[in-house]
Amino acid sequence: MRLARVLPIVLLLMVVLSFYRPAFAQGSYYPVRLVDDDGSVVTIYQKPTRIVSLAPSNTILVYGLGLGNYLVGGLANEYVCATIAPQVKNLTSVGSYYGIDFDEIEELKPQLVLASSINSPQDIQKLRSMNLTVLVLNATTIQGVERDIMLIGNATDTQQKAEQIVNWMNTVITGVQSRLPGYKTKAFYLLDTTGGYWTGGSGTFINSMIQLAGGENIASNISGWGIISPEDILSENPSVLILDQYANASVINQMPFMATSAVHDDRVYVIPHEGWFAQPTYRLVYGIVWLAEALHPNAMKGFEVPPCPADTGTENITSPRPMHVNASEGIPYVDYGIAALVAVVVVLIVVAYERRR
Repeated sequence: MRLARVLPIVLLLMVVLSFYRPAFAQGSYYPVRLVDDDGSVVTIYQKPTRIVSLAPSNTILVYGLGLGNYLVGGLANEYVCATIAPQVKNLTSVGSYYGIDFDEIEELKPQLVLASSINSPQDIQKLRSMNLTVLVLNATTIQGVERDIMLIGNATDTQQKAEQIVNWMNTVITGVQSRLPGYKTKAFYLLDTTGGYWTGGSGTFINSMIQLAGGENIASNISGWGIISPEDILSENPSVLILDQYANASVINQMPFMATSAVHDDRVYVIPHEGWFAQPTYRLVYGIVWLAEALHPNAMKGFEVPPCPADTGTENITSPRPMHVNASEGIPYVDYGIAALVAVVVVLIVVAYERRR
């Protein structure tokens, strides 16, 4: 009899409790647990409305997802300010490429900090020890960029916008690849010439981009960012040379580049925008289209990029224009040897003439 009396009350309590939700989860799907690019499990309990970005690429992704109003501090470069969001220059600076201003970050009271591979593991650990929610983004391929976009989308409850951007990326890349011929064009990307010929090998988004654009990266046997030897450049003989904006273009007038098919056939190009190649964001897609046009100009004629759904808008892609290479502007390395030999011969002739006198 007692059980019969208590049972209806228990059932009523169960019905009432079934409609109960914790206060932090009302009207949203929070809390959410995520795994970032360094393998850390991060729990976010509410929608972040105060975000700090510790890399220009992260800043671009934040604005692309329509979260610019939530960005209270960060790092950005001239490209971000000029082409993405001019208001970035008014953001509170939280450091530089050489270090983080922890006191400034603490004052900003961010609910989400977006870190990057440019930040040291020690700095990231210190941020977490300050009880800050930190997501580390470290994409090295196009697929990694797509994952990072979804990661931010899941962290900020902007999954729909994130999915739209990722779908756009895949649509453009699929469209490019549907036009490419069955062969690969040998290509070399010259990033810098400080201490050697720096380039992107396997495990870099540069390598990924060249492959998706119908190219064969002659430096793919290098792991990560590294130096390729002049002998390897000569033996691989790339058909197309791509120069970073900050690379010393004068080396193209010298060996080993002067002996390549790329220089002989006038197929040397300088990238038009740093952000299309140097930052792991959705804008790498524009770089892939530009690369495909440089590697396979006939196949890519008339290709149009659909509008980008990111809040930063769509950029125009102009056809790659080859850089004029004039051997008279620089002396190939082989000429130094010839010049030295001529000088020695002249000296010997003068000495012999003087002796006869």
